[in-house]
Amino acid sequence: MNIASFHQTLLQSVLLGILSIMSCLNITSHAAPIKYPNKPLRLIVTFPAGGTADLLGRLMANQFGELLGQMVIVDNRGGAGGVLASEIAVRAAPDGYTLLLSNAASQGVAPSLHPKLSYSPEKDFTHIGLVAVMPQFFVVNKQSNATGLKSFIAEAKRNPGKINFGSAGIGSIGHFSSELFKFKAGIELNHVPYKGTAPASLDLMANRVQAMFQNSPEAGPQIRANNLRLLAVTGEHRARQFPDAPTFVEEGLNGFITYTWYGLSAPKHLNPVILNQLSSSLTQILNNPTVNARLNELGVDTKILSPHEFTEFVRNDVAKFKDIATRAQIKVAQ
Repeated sequence: MNIASFHQTLLQSVLLGILSIMSCLNITSHAAPIKYPNKPLRLIVTFPAGGTADLLGRLMANQFGELLGQMVIVDNRGGAGGVLASEIAVRAAPDGYTLLLSNAASQGVAPSLHPKLSYSPEKDFTHIGLVAVMPQFFVVNKQSNATGLKSFIAEAKRNPGKINFGSAGIGSIGHFSSELFKFKAGIELNHVPYKGTAPASLDLMANRVQAMFQNSPEAGPQIRANNLRLLAVTGEHRARQFPDAPTFVEEGLNGFITYTWYGLSAPKHLNPVILNQLSSSLTQILNNPTVNARLNELGVDTKILSPHEFTEFVRNDVAKFKDIATRAQIKVAQ
């Protein structure tokens, strides 16, 4: 690390410490702000450094920093699928200086898995807007006889409970998507949970499990290498990278739309003026061709929503996953 990088990292660490102390003490001005922002912001990212969430967080931090004229410090707080980061964010002052890169796991799935969750995604946050959505890819081992979704369903009906599907773990988005698939298609599949996407993917390619829902960034390279076969995508539209693959809705499974998503949220009671400024800035960022090109490289899509629309999006996700968890009796150890 050169001297300049060292000094920048040291400065960010010091500023992050100051911001954390102010947030814990709930220090905020009750007077009308003269100017927002007038100090650095903190963006809490729901996963450790190195993954898709971290890359998105740093991209957003850089872009917001340029637009707002203040440094935006990325604070990675991985743990429990984003629940830990959400718990930290919800305790912060609602002054616009602490933001959260929220996600489907912490805001949509968590309430159905954790009855004693310390926050409500619907009541305890101000939801600013979506950053990125990733439709899931339903893939099978290349040795599978299924050449399309309909033939997979037919095979599953001929062999109830004999086809294994893998997931990144009990309660993961892939697990929920698989259970929704079973309901919609009227089939029985055997769930094999793993401790993460990577080991599940290895067993899928080795044909120890035969099918899986994967996020587009992870599945794309293996599909292109012909290690996996893509049968359908869970989004509203066909995937830009693989336009020949139909959506589940096109294949007759009405209402089958799921996403892994990331959004921008803040503690509840955020000043409406600040909310409007952040929402407008996010829309400007997502309409930036350079940002769009970078998101395309990451294999994610944008979906611009107003704060009201994003709040409804979160509310619908919570209801959908609660319904699936109840019907499939999905539970995790508390």
